[in-house]
Amino acid sequence: MLRGGPALATVFLCSVCLLAAPTPSRRNKLCSLGRIDKVKSLNDSLPTQMDLSLYTPSVEDYKKCPTAALSCFADELSVLCEEMMVSSLNCTEPKLSQSLRKLAKKFKKSESDCRLCELHLEKSPKDFLIVLLNVLQWINSENC
Repeated sequence: MLRGGPALATVFLCSVCLLAAPTPSRRNKLCSLGRIDKVKSLNDSLPTQMDLSLYTPSVEDYKKCPTAALSCFADELSVLCEEMMVSSLNCTEPKLSQSLRKLAKKFKKSESDCRLCELHLEKSPKDFLIVLLNVLQWINSENC
């Protein structure tokens, strides 16, 4: 058993090792690789024409108001899946909107100057998914 100075040095070194050990960072929690695959899959399953338009935040809207933009994407994805089911189409990624809601909660940024979802431009489902894909790719470029 160590006593005195050597024991104290050992405890100190162990403490330093624990503090220096890698921990999952906030940046890694924001990576969206799986979500990107799901958006691509959903886009591939869409018919070429759907009589539907979805409120679509831009990448700039996301940069300014990440929680509001991702929540809007999640809400509109739910609408898209409902419309697909009404049209007898299979929504290949029904849990994607829930995943986006969880991602939105990870941002700690004031949203006081953010637009309501209904004030964003309306776009076709294909264009909506392309913008969502661009947002997720931007998140990855900043956080992965």
